[in-house]
Amino acid sequence: MKKHNTNIAKLDIALTKAQCHVVELEWYKECCEKEYGITYYDSFKKHDKKDNMLVEPLNIAHYYCKFKGNDNYLQDGRLTRHKVFQKWMEDKEETHGSRG
Repeated sequence: MKKHNTNIAKLDIALTKAQCHVVELEWYKECCEKEYGITYYDSFKKHDKKDNMLVEPLNIAHYYCKFKGNDNYLQDGRLTRHKVFQKWMEDKEETHGSRG
């Protein structure tokens, strides 16, 4: 029973994190439409990439459209900034995990 409750708690935490990401994406979409009058994807293509540093899914889509799925994004196309952000997040999770 304790294991079952632990699994439920873990799933609840994962759901909460996912919902936070959905809210952030909805906020970003709304801001693009209000500020620029265009969709978030068109905004990403139009404006400086430095304004859109945390939008990796759009980079992935652009990469595979460009190379028609013949290359590997993680090996050949992933931008350094995404690798750095991933490292920061892993370090943060490791730090929080070692406290508990």
